[in-house]
Amino acid sequence: MIQVLKQISCEERYPIESIARKIEAIWAERLSPIRVDDALATCAFAMVSHEGRCLLGSIGDSLVTAQLGDEFKILEREIKPPFGNITECLGMHRSSDHWILEEFHCRDQDLTVVLATDGIAGDLQPDKLSQWSRWVFEEFKDIEPSIRWRKLARELR
Repeated sequence: MIQVLKQISCEERYPIESIARKIEAIWAERLSPIRVDDALATCAFAMVSHEGRCLLGSIGDSLVTAQLGDEFKILEREIKPPFGNITECLGMHRSSDHWILEEFHCRDQDLTVVLATDGIAGDLQPDKLSQWSRWVFEEFKDIEPSIRWRKLARELR
């Protein structure tokens, strides 16, 4: 993501779909000489500009949730694939159509985002996602980042 941020600017009103394509292009470039087909991966991201532009995205079976003030958001596919070991991945498609993308304004509002890998997201009950995400928000929001990381690592063992 840092490479993407160096090459684009949220403030430029860069279309979110272009950001998704840029993520895939940089990922493929950094893989070289490994072929994309030999290193498929999922991705989730959240970016916020100084002006308050919030961009959320996911490809694959990661989980992205956001708490904006009193509003709770979960990035979800409208049509969920049946259970299996096959998911959408970086490099599988030539367009950003397979990404779940959301953009909204978050300036002057409290924003908390949780990004979870498929290993965590797959173990969560769909009807409890909101409750779990709110627990994460409340439990960890006021903790200094390095302490938060250690506490989360303990919770996930």
